Amino acid sequence: MVNDLVLGKPRKDSKRIYVTPDAAARLHRSLTGLWWLLEVLPKPTRWREWPRRPSLLGFYLPLAEPRPIWEGAAIHGSVFERMETEPNYRPVNLPQKSTRVG
Repeated sequence: MVNDLVLGKPRKDSKRIYVTPDAAARLHRSLTGLWWLLEVLPKPTRWREWPRRPSLLGFYLPLAEPRPIWEGAAIHGSVFERMETEPNYRPVNLPQKSTRVG
């Protein structure tokens, strides 16, 4: 199943076709449409995950804040491949020191 679903190699006797992973493929933006409504609702500052977000009176606006990735985290190699092929792809939450895996 891993070969079929993850690597895009078709299984024998399977009618389903999955796409081979491609680090340079079009980026999927899941935060669209009505999901943005949740991003403009104030949240308590104590729940803030991205420290660069300013707060006022104990609240802040998430505005699609990135998830924190801690220093020394294991980062999949496809992130670095994408950075090599796509000059505009520079995740703001990518730590300075990380371990490349996969």
